[in-house]
Amino acid sequence: MSIRFCSEDSGFCGWRVTVFVRGKKFQKTFSTHCHLRGIDPDLWRQYQSLKAHYYHAKLAARAAALNYIAFLNSESVHTKKHRGVRFQGITLGIGRHQKGCGWYCYFVVNHSKNPKRIPITAKRGITQSWVKAVDLWGKRFGIRSKDVAEKKCLVPSRKQFQALWICLNEEGRNIPPAALQSLFSEKECAEIVGLRPVYLSETDLMEAPDCFSSHCM
Repeated sequence: MSIRFCSEDSGFCGWRVTVFVRGKKFQKTFSTHCHLRGIDPDLWRQYQSLKAHYYHAKLAARAAALNYIAFLNSESVHTKKHRGVRFQGITLGIGRHQKGCGWYCYFVVNHSKNPKRIPITAKRGITQSWVKAVDLWGKRFGIRSKDVAEKKCLVPSRKQFQALWICLNEEGRNIPPAALQSLFSEKECAEIVGLRPVYLSETDLMEAPDCFSSHCM
């Protein structure tokens, strides 16, 4: 987006405004030359300058609004397979804090300056971890409270993490099934295996019912 004052050999003198809205280029010129009689040249110049800046602001606002809508309703083209959550700024992940530590599932608030992981723990659970991630997402990206509240209802399912786990292992990561353990609360683990203390086997983790889809706080 730009506003440039031009004085060209072709005879044009004035402001050239260029704005891109969702990849489409909009360009308009505002000449300092007035074809009307009796108009003060300086007044006309000020008028054209104001028109150029207004046009630029109007299209910039339209571009911002469309970008905001796209941010809320589509995944980034850079989002890798099985990591998306149907909007931009948050992705799924499975990893370790450092080499030698245990694997765990997490959400990532992908702010360019400081990406933040929100680990999913058995005590906090996937839903509360998601709410925490969305709250942080809203603050970092300046999202309206109404939209933050709506996104809190879109809790990713455990099946999405299971699909990511399979994908990462197909890529050669060799992540153990225990990485999915934190997706289940302590109570759910007890219900699945029928005893305590509990540790879910690979079969338990793959076949356990998914009760988090479309859940709303």
